[in-house]
Amino acid sequence: MKLTVLQRVRPRTAGNVTVLIGLVAAVVSGFLIAHPPLSIPGAVLLVAATILLCVGAIWRLKKSWSDPWPPYTAPHKRKQLRRLRILFIATCVFLPVLLALSVFSVVDGRWWDVVFGLFLASMQLMNLRLFARAIKVVQRQPDPAADS
Repeated sequence: MKLTVLQRVRPRTAGNVTVLIGLVAAVVSGFLIAHPPLSIPGAVLLVAATILLCVGAIWRLKKSWSDPWPPYTAPHKRKQLRRLRILFIATCVFLPVLLALSVFSVVDGRWWDVVFGLFLASMQLMNLRLFARAIKVVQRQPDPAADS
């Protein structure tokens, strides 16, 4: 594919696809980890799933490919965005791990662990939406440095 074709894909669309691939990879890694000969490739796949989910989640926040990330803002606003991004990335890291743990528990036959893992995973999914919304709200606020 040419680079011009890839430029036509919006970052939000690419982010959605990347997040979906990361979630599927996390589920597959849970199955691989549950079977001893494939545990190491499963762990490597879980790392890749975590990275894909984080990158896709960041891409979902960009308006266009030319937008700098993170955007330039005043120091106070920059601190807020940094804290929100750290929480956002932490959520992105825990979600694939919880999904893999849930799948591992299904294969192992521990159903209470599955219920608990899926509950925690659903909370992480809600946090992803919450942090993404919070980052967008902070970015839309007027910049105090621009008023001075």
